[in-house]
Amino acid sequence: MYGLIGKKLSHSYSALLFKEKFGTMFPFELIEIDNIIDLTRYIDNHPDLKGLSVTIPYKKEIIPYLTYIDPVADECGAVNTIKIDKPKGKTVLSGYNTDVYGFMEAYKDFFPAGNKNALILGTGGAAVAVAYALRNLEINVTFVSRIYKSEKIISYKEITENLIKKNKLIVNTTPLGMFPEINMNPDICYSAIGDQHIIIDIIYNPETTLFMQKCMDQGAAAYNGMEMLKKQAHKAWEIWELI
Repeated sequence: MYGLIGKKLSHSYSALLFKEKFGTMFPFELIEIDNIIDLTRYIDNHPDLKGLSVTIPYKKEIIPYLTYIDPVADECGAVNTIKIDKPKGKTVLSGYNTDVYGFMEAYKDFFPAGNKNALILGTGGAAVAVAYALRNLEINVTFVSRIYKSEKIISYKEITENLIKKNKLIVNTTPLGMFPEINMNPDICYSAIGDQHIIIDIIYNPETTLFMQKCMDQGAAAYNGMEMLKKQAHKAWEIWELI
């Protein structure tokens, strides 16, 4: 048995992707939990559980519950894949981050030529994975949060036209615009977006978010999160030794 843990999972395509790949060979469940402390109880009550994907809001909160954490996930400070082993009846949880791989494989060919600056909207588990990937490409990263914290973690109020023009790559890792609240979008200066911008929204439902549409209206190229979802899922299946 395999599954996805998080809150409000009705938007998720993870189970559909899994079924498309494996059919009815293995069950895959959407597991909504209200608190990360409920995870241990769930695992204990489901002895056939072999692996979990992790989504909002537990990618960081899951770490203290792990027996082992992969170096990439450790450096990111976020986990989105768990492999569950039970040697001699003892539960061993190993954490990995396949978001880094998924992001790189999905979008690396689209990054603006010569671009050395990127804005990442959000500061959660997906955001730190995206930042890890971009920094490995020597792209400078500035996070955008609701509250100003430093020069590298600014608030939406600090996003000026000049900053938008300087950062030709903008990645939305927030849930703003995700189904069912599709009329929401990050509060940035859209008039400063141009045809040299590359926009990535890791949301995949809806296919075109309001954020993407507003940027495309300004001439930008925009990509949703479906390809990233597929790439990171494939990597998770490898970790679970299903392929």
